[in-house]
Amino acid sequence: MGRRSGGWGPFHFEFDDNGFRGRHGGGRARRRMFESGELRLVLLKLIADEPRHGYDLIRAIEELTGGEYAPSPGVVYPTLTLLQDMGLIEEATGEGPRKPFQVTDEGRAHLDEKADEIEALLDRLKDIAPRNPTAAERRSAGASRT
Repeated sequence: MGRRSGGWGPFHFEFDDNGFRGRHGGGRARRRMFESGELRLVLLKLIADEPRHGYDLIRAIEELTGGEYAPSPGVVYPTLTLLQDMGLIEEATGEGPRKPFQVTDEGRAHLDEKADEIEALLDRLKDIAPRNPTAAERRSAGASRT
């Protein structure tokens, strides 16, 4: 219980018992999007949905978050190598310089074991997306102001 703070230079970070709460000093607050192993699960799930290469995966995550977050190639490509080393994905046949990955049988079994965790991760990513109210919600909000 309680608060603790830290930071460097002109930035001041505040934390509470639930983790990161904000940054003061301008700019957007940044925090780690994925904990250990979570990006692996998201990438594996996206590859299981359809064979993809690294750039496709970055764009798919960006779409899930409504453009609010896109993982860097510097984290995606090493994670793909790790998934390949673990035997969870393999290169699919493809044309051109970019080789898509596809999930292996072992990868599908891993996804089945982690289905609840993956669902929660995907929900969390979708929750990051800015919410665009529907036309009915905009009309309702406008009517309540008059």
